Amino acid sequence: MNIRYDYEEFRFYQNYMDALFFAYRQRRLEASRDENLVGHLDQIIEIAEQARQIADHPEVRLALARAHYNRMLYYATGENPSRAPENRARLDASDRILAELLRGLVEEFRHPEVYRLAVLYYGREWQSLSGKPRRSSPEQIRLKELETLLRTLAPLYRRYNKIDDPDVLDLLQRLE
Repeated sequence: MNIRYDYEEFRFYQNYMDALFFAYRQRRLEASRDENLVGHLDQIIEIAEQARQIADHPEVRLALARAHYNRMLYYATGENPSRAPENRARLDASDRILAELLRGLVEEFRHPEVYRLAVLYYGREWQSLSGKPRRSSPEQIRLKELETLLRTLAPLYRRYNKIDDPDVLDLLQRLE
């Protein structure tokens, strides 16, 4: 790679991540469930980390958050029991990193995809906890925190998203 300036390298990484995410979406629409599907997400994560070394820009963190969210979904529905511990470790890593990324992005970057990802991510946890018949005291506290957070995110999602995501709308209707 023959790049003179950091800006050019940064833009290259952004375009590369966009291309990989496009390839990921295309394979997902084709209902491919092979290693290449998650391989695209792993490449996006690797490239985003390289781009962050140049500039920790919110767009790069958003691409990283999107990749971790989709990777988390991929491993949460994994069907290969022989690799379950390895997949669980990847799921937990993506979950942890995504939570950290979303905390910063929600406060700093007013972008439709940020609010969509935040509602979907926190909504998953809210649905999981609200579906339990018996909850411990810390779980009840976390459930209330999530409800408050989702009620804060809902108007932001509606304001910035011109096209509604059916999964988000379903989640917000359950919350109300």
